[in-house]
Amino acid sequence: MNRSKIAGLVLIALSLTSISACKTKPVTPAYSLQAFPAVGTTSTAEVGEELIEQGDAAIVDALILRNDVTMGDMTFKQGTYPLAVSTDDHQLFNRVNVLRRNKLSSRGKLFLFARNGSSKQLCASRSVCAEADFSLGQTTAFSRARPRQVLVYNGKIADKVTLGYREFIKSAGKATSSNDVSYDLTESTSLSYKGARIEVISATNTDITYRVLAGFDGLQ
Repeated sequence: MNRSKIAGLVLIALSLTSISACKTKPVTPAYSLQAFPAVGTTSTAEVGEELIEQGDAAIVDALILRNDVTMGDMTFKQGTYPLAVSTDDHQLFNRVNVLRRNKLSSRGKLFLFARNGSSKQLCASRSVCAEADFSLGQTTAFSRARPRQVLVYNGKIADKVTLGYREFIKSAGKATSSNDVSYDLTESTSLSYKGARIEVISATNTDITYRVLAGFDGLQ
């Protein structure tokens, strides 16, 4: 092959690479330290649900999958999944819970291709797609680079309520630190753990209504 043909092929390759790079829009959330619900908010949680969740968070576009959908040997579980990449050709949603060969992983990916227009098709790849019940919305995404702290309601026996503390580092599924603490409501209805404070308005063995007074480490 002569030099002019080689040079032409190189220029074509560089042009295609440049076009692809220009069209790709990786999603880079602007994280900031936040607590949910916000300080001053009154909320109700059932046993096992989170009272306070805090970490480096950002509001991002997301795929809301209302039902499980099966593609080949993979079953993608219902849930809300953040947008990771947006291009002229497709949108990529990651951290999808997927069941494959009886193993559940949170490393699945789903694609929404522009070629499908307004149809309700999601894809695991360019050639593997299925009809799905979904919509596009937003969700709160937490950075995996820094700890996420959670306070959980574990129920009430007599006048005592139990709260569970969980800390997650670089993992969305398994706590790296945990502890359960009981409080006597006859002594005080203001409960504190690691600087996070709530005021108990009412509590039963099934749910609790409370007001957030501070996030972890006194975050206001």
